Amino acid sequence: MENIYNRIAVIFDDHRLFTESFFTLIERLNLFSSIYTFDNQEELHQFFMQKKVSRPVYAFVDYYLPGG
Repeated sequence: MENIYNRIAVIFDDHRLFTESFFTLIERLNLFSSIYTFDNQEELHQFFMQKKVSRPVYAFVDYYLPGG
């Protein structure tokens, strides 16, 4: 079974209120060792380019993003 404390969550949404609310929810559930939020595509891209992630990443992404 996978160690739940070894997981990373990434939340990407252009609505800051939703992002912060969802962050709070999954933080309280204690399912991830780290949670990152992004509302800017460039910041998200930089995160994955700079951070060498060797742990499982769970991405929660808005389906309807402007310009997408």
